[in-house]
Amino acid sequence: MLRIERNPQPEFWDGLKKFKNYNELDNTDEGKKMRSLIREYLIKEQEGICAYCCRSIDNKSSLNEHIKPRDSFDNHSLDYDNIVASCTQSDTCSAAKGNEYSQKFVSPLDDDVENHFALAPNGMIICLTEKAKYTCELLNLNSHNLTQVRKAVIDVCKMYGEDIEDIIKYYLYKDNGDYQAYADAIKYYCDHSEIR
Repeated sequence: MLRIERNPQPEFWDGLKKFKNYNELDNTDEGKKMRSLIREYLIKEQEGICAYCCRSIDNKSSLNEHIKPRDSFDNHSLDYDNIVASCTQSDTCSAAKGNEYSQKFVSPLDDDVENHFALAPNGMIICLTEKAKYTCELLNLNSHNLTQVRKAVIDVCKMYGEDIEDIIKYYLYKDNGDYQAYADAIKYYCDHSEIR
């Protein structure tokens, strides 16, 4: 999981003030457009990756995810700092999390998010804190598929050897400036020599 660098709240967010909560967005065409606008904005802000697993996402392969579930935290359902874009995979991230939430949850908006997790050469996330363990299990971030993909990304990085600048230049970002899928594994590889 990478830390999401939040921009200031966008101006269009003020248009949400007319809605009582996020669920009300479903009741009007304007509300449905706002949901789509929120997702497009968040995807761009997250540089094209899921807030949790770092898969590549677009408007069709993502959803607006409430860190604090909107059913339990209705009064925070329209808060800018409570919504991220998540992938729609059926066994990880938002789908795995469902309506669960605890103060132990590590949010991708937390300043110290990257201090909670490490990465093993086999693609497994190593939980450095109890909060990380809770979050990793809740989001199923060590699913077989995610572990295998992160391992493959690490193996590709290893082909570049010690030339970290080349990895960053040619592999971390897509041509459009978005992150490559699983940029967290690429960034971890570049920042931590012990994984090489």
